Amino acid sequence: MTENIYNNRGKTFIEAIRPRGSYKVYKSNILAQAQGGLSEEEKRIFDYCLTFIKKGDLYDKDKIYRTSIKEIVETIGNKSGGSSAEYIAKTLVKIKSKATVLVPESKERNGSIIKGYEVVSAFRKMTIWENREIDFSFDEALAPFLYELSDGNFYGEELSKLLGIRSKYAKTIYELYMAKRYGNNRVTVVEGSLEEWYLWVLGSEVMESPDLLKKWTAGRFRDKVLNVAKAKIEELFPLTMEITPQKKGRHVVAFSIRFVMATSTELLSIDEIIKKKKEELELEKLHEKEYMEKITEYCIANNMTPLEGAAYLKDQGEIEFIPIKLLPEKYKKQ
Repeated sequence: MTENIYNNRGKTFIEAIRPRGSYKVYKSNILAQAQGGLSEEEKRIFDYCLTFIKKGDLYDKDKIYRTSIKEIVETIGNKSGGSSAEYIAKTLVKIKSKATVLVPESKERNGSIIKGYEVVSAFRKMTIWENREIDFSFDEALAPFLYELSDGNFYGEELSKLLGIRSKYAKTIYELYMAKRYGNNRVTVVEGSLEEWYLWVLGSEVMESPDLLKKWTAGRFRDKVLNVAKAKIEELFPLTMEITPQKKGRHVVAFSIRFVMATSTELLSIDEIIKKKKEELELEKLHEKEYMEKITEYCIANNMTPLEGAAYLKDQGEIEFIPIKLLPEKYKKQ
């Protein structure tokens, strides 16, 4: 029987050496809400594996994707202080047995809509060979959310950008934003009940454990999850986040996050301010020695103090600024 092995490498030399980090990860919008149960490292490896699926690919349950521990380490790095191969192998085994995504479901009963979620395994098969090659395939139940994605119903991001978000919470919330964002709209709002946010970000393990759930008050969730994600996302992307709690009486029952993307004009103006400041500092450094020589010469000839001479020469247009070393201390601090 012929093996149906695939690694989506192109046939040209450039495609063959293209780093895996430059490939895109495509997911159905609904998957942004379904990965809370994955740890940061599991999400990194899961996203790495998703780069093997091209946008528009058809699902084939017999298709097996092949990679190697070496390429995984080179692409996502290794947080362990031990052997890279051993660490990645253990993580892959754990992912195969544990990694699930929670796909939202709903049904009607007696005129009411009942919400729930289907627990879907991420991988159908995961084989680790003694030569450190890895063969894997995705679960058929997950196929509708990874293959044959239709416009407006999925999001895509370069793997290297996702790997750059070294926080599970920030990565999950950034993907919620990507899934909700429409076209080139600057403003995107993601909102959900407290229970939905817990499920999206913390996963079913917390939702199904009364003891764990009790520890996650709305205040703690905002401080330890939303605010941490906000700081990281605003550091990495031209986005600002406005977090608004929604209350019922005195209790927070939901959160709304308003994402605002900076305009090209705003980004340009920031760059121009930085550039102008650098130019001013370079100009001062360039002319300070020249100005000091001119000021010293003028003061000796006219029996003036350095500051008096500098002020006079500036008024006459002989120098553009007074060197900071001549200014009184109270002006230096301004």
